[in-house]
Parts: sequence; C-alpha cells; structure tokens
Amino acid sequence: MEQRLRAYKYALDPNPAQQELLEQCAGAARHAYNLLIAENRERGDRYRLLCDHLTTRGMNAAEIKTALREHEQQHPDEPLRPLGYQAYATQHLTAMITEHRDAAARIAAGEDPARGWSDDRYDEPWMHQIARRVHVSGLQHADAAVKNWFASLTGARKGRRIGAPRFKRKGRSRDSFTIPAPESMGPRATFHRSLDQRRGQISDYRHVRLAALGTLRTHDSTKRLVRALERGARLRSFTVSRAGTRWYVSLLVAEDVETPQPTKAQRAAGIVGVDVGVKVQAALSTGELVDNVRPGAAAAKRITRLQRAIARCQRGSQRQKRLYRSLAAARHHVAQQRATTQHALTKRLAASYEHVAIEDLNVAGMSASARGSLEAPGRNVRAKSGLNRAILDVGFGEIRRQLDYKTSWYGSQLHIIDRYLPSSKTCYACGTVRSKPSLRERVFECECGYHEDRDVNAARNIARFAVPELADTGRLAAGRAESRNGRGAHALDPQHGDLEDATIDASRPTTSGGPPVGSDPDLLHTDARAG
Repeated sequence: MEQRLRAYKYALDPNPAQQELLEQCAGAARHAYNLLIAENRERGDRYRLLCDHLTTRGMNAAEIKTALREHEQQHPDEPLRPLGYQAYATQHLTAMITEHRDAAARIAAGEDPARGWSDDRYDEPWMHQIARRVHVSGLQHADAAVKNWFASLTGARKGRRIGAPRFKRKGRSRDSFTIPAPESMGPRATFHRSLDQRRGQISDYRHVRLAALGTLRTHDSTKRLVRALERGARLRSFTVSRAGTRWYVSLLVAEDVETPQPTKAQRAAGIVGVDVGVKVQAALSTGELVDNVRPGAAAAKRITRLQRAIARCQRGSQRQKRLYRSLAAARHHVAQQRATTQHALTKRLAASYEHVAIEDLNVAGMSASARGSLEAPGRNVRAKSGLNRAILDVGFGEIRRQLDYKTSWYGSQLHIIDRYLPSSKTCYACGTVRSKPSLRERVFECECGYHEDRDVNAARNIARFAVPELADTGRLAAGRAESRNGRGAHALDPQHGDLEDATIDASRPTTSGGPPVGSDPDLLHTDARAG
C-alpha cells in the first residue's frame, strides 16, 4: 500500500453574496502575504546594512557572525532574522484582528467612526470579518516564498536562481487561498454544526462545504470525490482560486492504494516513444501523429483586438474594466483548451503502454528570445518569436510533468533519455547518423532505403534509446537513459518486435562530459519543429 495525493477540482457557481465573500477572502490573503513580505524585507535591509558596515571595519566572516548575534541581544526591537508565518501570526496578526474587532464594536455602539477608527491604511475595520485561517493562508504562502528564495540562493533548490519575493498587487497577482483540515469541508453528507443547523447536511452531488465560506454550488458533479471518500480517502485541504472570470475549488485528498501493476493490455502494447513538436502535438513510435489544436494561435486575433481596445480606453473607466474581464476570460479559455488536450494525451499514453519514453528537452533554452543586445543583435527574431509561442502553446514541460505522475498511477514506467541523443538524425533501420536535417524536410530518407515521417522516426529512436535491449531477467539494460517509476518489466517494440537486436548503443562514450560522440549539440533546436 502507498499513499497517493490527488486533487479534485471543481468550478464554483457562487451567488452574488458568496462571490463578494470570495473576493474579500482573496484580498485578505493577499494583504497578509504582503504584510509578512514587508516585515522580512525590512529585516533583510537592516541585516545587509549592518553587514556592510561591519565589513568596512575589516571584520572577517566569523567576527561578523558574532557581532550580529550580539546586536540581536542588545537591540531586541531591531531583529535581523526572517520571521516565519507562525511567529508573525502570534506576534502581529492576532493584535491586528483584535484591534479591528474592538474598533468595529465601538463604532457599532455609537462612537464616532473618525474617533473609533483612525488607521489611515484602511477606510474601516474589516480584518475581524474574515476567517483567521484565510489570513494565515497568505502568511504561509509568503513564508514559503521566502524559504524558496533562500534555498535558491544557497543552491539547495534546483533550477535557475529565483529573485526575492515581491508584493502582490490586486488585479495582477493570482487570487487564491488554502484552508487545511480539520475545518468542515467536503461534498455530499458534509455538515457544519453551527452554520448548517437549518439546512442540514449536503444531500446532492452539486454542492461542497468550504468551512466558514458556507455551502457553494458546483458546475460539475462531485460523485467521484464522494466515492473516493467512501473508500477511505481523507480530505487534507481545499484551495479556492480565480482564473479568468471563474472561481474554482481544489480539494486535496489522501488515499491509500495498492501499488499499481501494468495490465495485460499494457504489457502487450509494450513501449511507446513520444516525440513532442509544434507541427503535431506528438508523434508516437506506433506511427500515429497527434494533431496540434494550437489553442493560443486560434485565439490570437481575438486577444489582440481586446488588447488594442483596452489600450484605447480611458484608464480606469468601466469599459476598460469590462474589456479586462473579457480578456481574462479569453486567456482562460485558451488555458482550458490546452489543458484538455494535454490531459487526454498523457492519460492515454500512461494507461495504454507499459513503458513511455520521452526526451529531456531544455524548454527554457528552446523558447529563449533571440533578440540579443544593441552590441550583438539577434537574427530572425520575428521567426524565433513565433516558434517560441508555438512551443509554449503545446506545453512540452507540462506534458512531461503529467506523464511523471500518471505513469505511477496506471502502473506504467516513464523513461527520459538524454537531450543530446541524436533522435532526429538517426536512421531507425540501419542506425546511420545523418547531418542535421532542415526543418523543411518532413520525411526522413536514408541511403538504406528507409523512409518515414521525420517525427515518427525520431519517436522510434527515442523508444530504442530508452530501452536499448532487454536482459533475460527483465531488467532494463544500463545506459544513458533515465528511468522513473521503474519496475523492470519486459517491453516489445510495437513495430519491430524484440529490441534485443538494437543496433544503436545509447551508452556511447562521451568527450569531456559532453554529448555522445557523433551527436549534434544543437539538437535541441531541431527538435522544436516548425510547421
């Protein structure tokens, strides 16, 4: 048995009062986030100024560390270390909420609002009207942002170095907040003792209980979530977010499941190589070409018209706000179309095959700008910009991320081959490595007489590189390929049977730690295929 975390996401259908409450909660979480970011930014500025002062005095690192510790002891009102969300909630948040509650009570008792509330930052006291957990959610997100920044600075976090956390702005940042269990939450049969006494528990599959937010209607049925809870799953938290003009709730569930094993049909299908691109969304080693619906390109004209209309509006006018909502809805529709095609592809691959092989593409490098600088301007900037949009429209990284966890759900295995292996230049039949083909060459032709669609040939090579040969024990052969969720089961090539006679060695020696001998270092540019 293993524990699996799964999120069930539903579009909400709130009434006007509930929508106003959701907007208030999102604003409260954003406000709490900014409070903690401002506190830690002030502490960081104080720390840097003191370090610079001590450095100019000629102190070494050990002496500076001792001096900083002594400064904190002598000046407790000038802390230097970043503050966590729990400490901030205890030291500051509680006092703020109490101040708002007391001021609101005095004003309700008849005191002059100008005297009962004198905080210039807010028009009136409001923090006590929002559940405390919503404020804490914003503090938790700020604390995580600060920790991720420090982890990036120290090298503990992989990937590119990230910058310091910035303030969230209304209308620019994503509205969201998270409420954990044991708050009252869930679909059918959920009941809150103090808030649902008259209406009782939820009796249908079209409503969810979201703690103090109340019972909200959903567009989709919650039957699958109810069935999971009946099997013993446990609710961990729920996250409310806004995308475009829609509000969504994502309920995180932890369930104990048996380790999935590949089905008979998956073992019979064997291995499939996947070559993602922009002319087609994916080419499979079976010869199938998955159409690319290009949702971003299809909506580009409408989005451009909306952006031009917004630029010509008077700033802050009602018409501009209405157009902003239309623009957000259009972009959200594009994101939904893209997610639908990605999920359909990744689920079919993970559930239909025992082994799925893809490339470790450098998406950030492939979609980097070719603009250059004033001293060294780039070339073909306009064409490269169009290619970048096409690459991001498909979502190479998202397809890999979904395959990573879905293969573990359906008992299959994901293989990720080295990005420098010449999958696009190698003949699948004889193993000959050609020179880099032009993007206009859509059919791969070899001197041995083999000819096939360029992308299908690359997909078949990806499958072969991922599993060069299968030993009698069923274990994968050693090589440069990276295996995930591995169980080491037998796989067959869907086109040519056993892979034991593979003629391409994926573990060729390298020179100075670089790509395999005979490969093209610029391969990542050819793998992003232009139409």
